[in-house]
Amino acid sequence: MNKTGKPFRRGVSLLETVLASSLLGGAVMVVCGLSAGSLRSVRLNQEYEKAWDYIERQLTLIDLIGVQTVVQTGQLTGEFESLDGRIWEWNVQIAESESGIPLLYDVLIGVEWEGAGRLRRVECLTRMTARSTSVDAEQVAPDAEAATEGSQSTAVQGVSR
Repeated sequence: MNKTGKPFRRGVSLLETVLASSLLGGAVMVVCGLSAGSLRSVRLNQEYEKAWDYIERQLTLIDLIGVQTVVQTGQLTGEFESLDGRIWEWNVQIAESESGIPLLYDVLIGVEWEGAGRLRRVECLTRMTARSTSVDAEQVAPDAEAATEGSQSTAVQGVSR
């Protein structure tokens, strides 16, 4: 006993122990919930990154073989399977641009997949120029034809996005 007549108090009471345990359990549950949400967000971001990567590959392929070649072949849709077994569908739509600029095309590429129980879609709309295989005689002066021949072949070979 102490000087006031009350017994010494050692340790914690049952009520304090239960309260501390419930607070700690609640904090652990909040942290686990935030972690699970973060993991879902990371997975979703990875899926979108994969879709944009595939769109970039398709644009590079179209740029490499030429817009007009892709329009002529007619292969504008397809699908592929990812390592986790999901099916990804893609499509390419190419139309002449309404801007009035010759050999300028609007290219729309879309990728669809099912992720987390929902259908997801990413689209990219860009413009690309087609390769010109002929040069009109009016565009090149006869005396300047030899001087500009190298630059013309570079312009003919290059395709810009």
